[in-house]
Amino acid sequence: METVFQMSEKNKNGTLEILLGELGSFGRFQIIMMQCLFIPNALVGFSLVLPSFTSVAPDWWCVPVAENNNNQSQHTNETFKVCSVNGSECVRVYGSNMATTVSEWDLVCDNRWVTKIMTSIQMAGILVGVVIAGQMSDSFGRKKIFFSGVLAHSICNLICPFSVSWEMFAVLLCLLGINAGVILCLNFSYLLEFVEEKWRPVLSAMPHWSLSVALVAMLAWLIPNWKYLHAICGAAEIPFVVGYFFMTESMRWLVVHDRVDEADKVANTIARYNRVKTPDDLRKRLQAVADEEKSGQQNAKKYSYIDVFRGKTMIKTTICSSFVWYSCSIVYYGMMFGAHRLTGNLYLNIFLLTICDLPILASIFWFLRRFGRKWSGIAFLFVGGLCLVATVIIKNTANTEYKDDIIRTMAVLAQMTIGGAWITMYIYTNELYPTVVRTVGVGVSQTFARVGGIMAPLVLLMDGDNIIVPYVTMGCFIIISVACLFLLPETKGRPLEDTLKKKAKVVFVEIPKHEEGRSFEAHIPETETISFL
Repeated sequence: METVFQMSEKNKNGTLEILLGELGSFGRFQIIMMQCLFIPNALVGFSLVLPSFTSVAPDWWCVPVAENNNNQSQHTNETFKVCSVNGSECVRVYGSNMATTVSEWDLVCDNRWVTKIMTSIQMAGILVGVVIAGQMSDSFGRKKIFFSGVLAHSICNLICPFSVSWEMFAVLLCLLGINAGVILCLNFSYLLEFVEEKWRPVLSAMPHWSLSVALVAMLAWLIPNWKYLHAICGAAEIPFVVGYFFMTESMRWLVVHDRVDEADKVANTIARYNRVKTPDDLRKRLQAVADEEKSGQQNAKKYSYIDVFRGKTMIKTTICSSFVWYSCSIVYYGMMFGAHRLTGNLYLNIFLLTICDLPILASIFWFLRRFGRKWSGIAFLFVGGLCLVATVIIKNTANTEYKDDIIRTMAVLAQMTIGGAWITMYIYTNELYPTVVRTVGVGVSQTFARVGGIMAPLVLLMDGDNIIVPYVTMGCFIIISVACLFLLPETKGRPLEDTLKKKAKVVFVEIPKHEEGRSFEAHIPETETISFL
């Protein structure tokens, strides 16, 4: 008879988890680090939502050439937002209520497709960024790659107002996307490796992203000019580049890469900030984890994206997690970019769609501690899917004076719950992968999320200005995502794993009675690790 045992989660990879608790797993060091990592991440949200405002078409009129030359432009209902007047050539004149990329480069009529393509180009850039960041951060460290992304993202935002054509602006959007992908891929994983298990849900409840996006809506209402909005975002990021000189590299990453001396310095820095004494056997414990990673390996192992597709368990984890990220992204951005299709004021709709995330954020800590990551994600997705269906039904069947308010409420609830599911996936996915491939695994999920972001503007084109087909399509993705979560294990109460280990096969041999009491020697390959409950 043959079976496989897994090491108890209490003992497995607990060395660094226990050590973090002794160093202060949520003290001054982690709080300072949280601001240095999460605020740049929030400013990425600021940048990603800008197309919801900067690609909106202001009021415009198609003025016949003769009238325009005589400076007697007639802004009439017959010329309002029509591409030609009686088949004759005309000049488009834009209202002064807002300055967007549409009015800057005349992106209406035959050029209407450009705004959607530019949004997808930015999302494609994010896809490239997360792929690059996942591999590079696992190879070269979290700190260098993260802060390089913050610096480059700031510079690109500051250059955007000087674009001389929509083609130049599209290239800058792609670069913005690449560096946004780097930041999004690393900020949560980087900080998570400094926090003990019981405090991880707190990280997911931080409202930086929602407040930032809500701030975009307010600023776009007060300053409806796309150039100023990009400049504000770029300038706000500059102070956080300085964080590079104060933040430390991930202690976990240093240890599993056998850089114990540097990890020892990081541990002492954490203890100093948190005002606790470092353990006397600190060095010995760090070395033990480094030796564990090296055990059975002739040379230092270089991990890559291939490693998150090795074995049935890892394949299932990567595929299921990635699809959920894809679905959350396509729904979240689909609703955000399609906010103008909802009734009411655009700025108010965006503000409500984001600020209403705060109640979910406030409850996420309790949900994750009480029900775990898996069931919290399932609950959020299920409710979000129901709200999407309800929005479509009410939009097409209800006939009441409160119809617009009900539709907006359902859309806000859908946005809240899908946002809650996505936030849950941030912590859940990071806990599913060990340190040696964590950002690679998260990078794969982030990659699928960016594919969803690319598809979101295209899904919105599926049914003109109607929401039926787009919302039904997004609802189908949510249903499949719920099924995917059922296939994943719960990670609540588990310490973060640091190394990839093969599970040893333990063979039980029936010993004859006349042989009882004799000694038997088991020969186990050095590359295998025996794990007992």
